[in-house]
Order: sequence, then structure tokens, then C-alpha cells
Amino acid sequence: MFIYTRRKALVLVFAVLVLLLLRRFITSRDTLTAPPSIENTFASAEKYYGFQRGISAFQPDNLTKHLVVPCTSSEDVSWIDTLPGWLTMTPKIYHIPTGTSVPRPPGALTVPINKGNEAMAYLTYLIDHYSALPDLVVFAHASLNQWHNNELQFYTTSLMLREFNYRRAQRLGYANLRCQWKPGCPAWIQPHTSTYNNDKGEEFYFARAFEKLFPGVPVPEVVAPTAAR
Repeated sequence: MFIYTRRKALVLVFAVLVLLLLRRFITSRDTLTAPPSIENTFASAEKYYGFQRGISAFQPDNLTKHLVVPCTSSEDVSWIDTLPGWLTMTPKIYHIPTGTSVPRPPGALTVPINKGNEAMAYLTYLIDHYSALPDLVVFAHASLNQWHNNELQFYTTSLMLREFNYRRAQRLGYANLRCQWKPGCPAWIQPHTSTYNNDKGEEFYFARAFEKLFPGVPVPEVVAPTAAR
């Protein structure tokens, strides 16, 4: 005979439910040993996970949003046109001039100089819109698929934007779009180093730039940046 306290009984029931769900999850995917390709993302995601993807449980949130994306003439940003209206997200696409660029469309946003990769577009946006910022600003890359996007969302920016909890971002004041442990936020920049590293050239100049931007503020020992987030 076994005597269970209420707490132990609840734990046992929970464990059984988890095992049943895992069994169903595994057997329902016996013909899908790997995530589907990025083509037909939403249909593939629904088939793979067994539930509809691309419709956020956090919508509508009634928050105004800008999507800031720098792009060159060779990059395809047509995926932005497929974002649903319920996201209430206004695209701010900055056309970056390059040596082979075609003339940008009349009235299109651009940067004063092609320097600093996407950072120049982000800074230009902040300067131009500082007095009229929306509730939230999303900074992203031009391509639909990025290696640093979430694997559970097939590395796809559009799916990530559809399923994001924008209320949480507003509550915290900032949120990283990448929510994975690997590589996480590695201790990448060591500002006090005296050795130049070709793999991270910015590290050598970080301390001087920090002191100029924030005079009197101690330079941090370690900085853990993430890609364009």
C-alpha cells in the first residue's frame, strides 16, 4: 500500500502527463527527423510542431512599432510586405549606398555615409526620430533568414516578429529577439586588453570609445554583445 500526500500525488500526475505528451510528440514526428526547410515556413511549422504558428497569443497589444532595417541593393526585403497588419509595425528601411548600388527610390531613407555596417542605419534612425519615437523599435537585419535567429522559429525573422511578446519588451524597456542558450551572450569583448585580435578588431578600441561617450563612467571589464539585437 502506498500513501501519497497531496503534493506527491500532484507531482505524480504531472510526471505522467509529461510522459504522455512526450510520447505523442515523438510518435507524431516519426516521419520528420529534422526541421523542415524555410520554404513554406508557416505550413511546415504547423506540420512539424502540431499546432498553428505565426499567430501570437500576445496580440493585439495596441502598441505602435517601427521596424528598422538597413539594406543594400542586393538584399531582398520583400518579406517585410508579408507582415500582418495586426502587428501595427511600420517599416523604416534604410537604403545603404555601396559602390555597386542602384539609385535609391525617391524619398527612400538612407544614411549620411556607409560606415559601421547596420550601426549607422540604427544611429541615423534614432537621431531622425528621437522626438517622435513609437512605443517600441525593432532593429533587424535585411535578410529573412539569419543564423542568429531562433532555431525554434526556423531562423526566420518574420515568424519571430509574429510570435514575439511586445508587452514584455515594453515592460522591461529592452528585449533581445534571440532567446537561445547557444551561443548565448559570451564574454566576447575584453575592453582592457592590450593585444589586437583580428577576429574582433573593435575590442582594441572599445575602451577609448566608451570613455569618450561616457566620461567619468568606469569601463566595464567584460562586454557581451549580441548580433544586431
